[in-house]
Amino acid sequence: MIIPLEGERLVLMADVVALVRGDGLTEIVGRDGSLRTTGLTPMTLRARHRKLWTGGRLRAANLLQGGHDS
Repeated sequence: MIIPLEGERLVLMADVVALVRGDGLTEIVGRDGSLRTTGLTPMTLRARHRKLWTGGRLRAANLLQGGHDS
């Protein structure tokens, strides 16, 4: 599962141990001990993942039916 953050940053959820919300920020704790900080809430991160996943599935279905990638 991939989650888009602000700008061009992405997070691969297979590498995430925890999402910790506090003081208006969300800390993303990686398996390797790394920390990333985002202003997005965990619920917003979930919504962004779902939007990316749904859009990708629709584009793939269109391509499989002979359509064009737009």
